[in-house]
Amino acid sequence: MLARALHALFRVATTRAVLLALGLALALLAGAMLLEQWRFVRNFQGGEDAVREAEGIVDGLAGVLVAAGVFLESRDAVRAIAHHGGAPIDAVEARVSEVCAQNGMGILLVGLLMEVGTLLIGLPKRVLDTHGLERAIFAACATLTAVTLLVLYDFVKDIVLTYRMDRTPTVSARTRAH
Repeated sequence: MLARALHALFRVATTRAVLLALGLALALLAGAMLLEQWRFVRNFQGGEDAVREAEGIVDGLAGVLVAAGVFLESRDAVRAIAHHGGAPIDAVEARVSEVCAQNGMGILLVGLLMEVGTLLIGLPKRVLDTHGLERAIFAACATLTAVTLLVLYDFVKDIVLTYRMDRTPTVSARTRAH
């Protein structure tokens, strides 16, 4: 019973509609976080509390991006768990998997780089003194957030374009019509 429910959940989670909603939700989150990061970098006054707050914003977004990137990149594996792995893959599903793998890797890498930025700031001062570099590190993380928005734009665009593939007749269908 539980296995059947999980399989159904995995089948739904890997549909184009859910992937599209995920891409849009991530873009909204990244956009809101970019505004917060920009305010921080622009109005940077220093101070431990401000640095910790900015670190939390970047680290939180980075964690979400890493998780989403792994999920997208692993779409085929999740489909296999849901018993779609043995089903024949049509051109649309193959394209969706390709889009997920490529953009998932991009989102994952950006999230990991953002985490590196916050880890640098969090290192003990005796290991690496980043005092005075916080603004530059957070500006780099804001730039990575902007890159995330570009990757997400590409992801959403490509997923939307797969809906056109449903209406495009295949070569064999066109030859049968003539």
